[in-house]
Amino acid sequence: MKKSDRTKEMFAEALRGLAGGKPVDKVTVGEICARAGKAPATFYRHFRDKYDLAAWDYARAVGAIMARIGRDGYRWRDTLLDGALFWQERRPYLRNLLQNTGGYDSFSRYMVAENARALSAALDDLGAPSSLETKAYVLAYCAGTVRLAFDWILGRIDCPPEQLAQIMEDCLPLPLRDVLLG
Repeated sequence: MKKSDRTKEMFAEALRGLAGGKPVDKVTVGEICARAGKAPATFYRHFRDKYDLAAWDYARAVGAIMARIGRDGYRWRDTLLDGALFWQERRPYLRNLLQNTGGYDSFSRYMVAENARALSAALDDLGAPSSLETKAYVLAYCAGTVRLAFDWILGRIDCPPEQLAQIMEDCLPLPLRDVLLG
């Protein structure tokens, strides 16, 4: 891991740790820096604010999960389950982010865009044809699954992560299903 990535991870660990004890909107950059043992100038070299940090942390984790599709027998089903397990592992933190920021809608848009980017990259790696229809299916699927994930994270849907992953697989549009499950 590069030094800059390790520094970013230290900030992410600090934010997650602080968010375990209070609402994210009450956590300050100064507290994040103190917990990470880094100067505020270092923080601002990498991030605009704590929300940019939270978005980076999410994107890195989701990107790592999705980057495994098609490698060593790792399938879309595995991706969905690992995603649901990731949400379960970070559920209190993610719930805190969703409930205690003014950025529910912006975080939702970011998650949809990040998931769509990662899914499109996975489809490219699998040799799926790129078309307007494929892009539309990816965007619609990601919008729906992000909303489903939010509802699950917030406790509006009560099921184990395995069932959540199965529901997300069942919602996969047929043209994407052929590539990802075929």
